[in-house]
Amino acid sequence: MRAQAVFILALFAVALQGCGGGGVAGTYVLDESAMRETVRAQAMKDPTVFGPLENATGDEKAEIEKQLNAEVERQVASMKMELNLKDDGTYTVTGGMGGEKFAIKGTWTQDGDNLSFETTEKDGEKLEEPQKGTARIDGDTLFVKPEPGIPFEIAMKKK
Repeated sequence: MRAQAVFILALFAVALQGCGGGGVAGTYVLDESAMRETVRAQAMKDPTVFGPLENATGDEKAEIEKQLNAEVERQVASMKMELNLKDDGTYTVTGGMGGEKFAIKGTWTQDGDNLSFETTEKDGEKLEEPQKGTARIDGDTLFVKPEPGIPFEIAMKKK
């Protein structure tokens, strides 16, 4: 009887995960440290940044790196983002960047360590065509790939 109860509880836990429940639901905020690294790495791929840095020497190189670090700090400081994954399989994202605020709503599902998102509303307006995104789960961190065309993941830590 006990083995049967454990089996039923295990099935219930798996079913909850597949329906957007389980331990993943909750509130996540932007991991600013990881975002700094991401923005810096993206800037280094930009030939207007990397080219001059690659060819610079001594004080010139130090000045370019100082400017790059200041710009990264400015950009990340302007980013605010909170993701709320609800047990019912819906989600909201609120935040802002560079003075521009945004609000996003949609649905989510979980398959193992991966999440799929379907955005159905942006800034109070229903989208004609839902946008899809994904995330991978690593402990209490989600690495969100918001939509095609964005070349990096956004790290978000569970509150």
